[in-house]
Amino acid sequence: MLHPEDSVGLREHPDERRSEGCCGPEGLFGINRICPCGAEVGTLLADCWTASELHLHPTRVRAA
Repeated sequence: MLHPEDSVGLREHPDERRSEGCCGPEGLFGINRICPCGAEVGTLLADCWTASELHLHPTRVRAA
């Protein structure tokens, strides 16, 4: 889990439904953050009723 500002270079998923929410993405509709190469890597939770955090997918991301 990361603070959203620590995820430099990640972009919104092109499927807008994955970023649905009142004030930001709820994180309830699947992975909503991708790498510049297009790989789906994490889910941002940042709606008004959630904590603001980025959950990286454990099998799609590894520490450098």
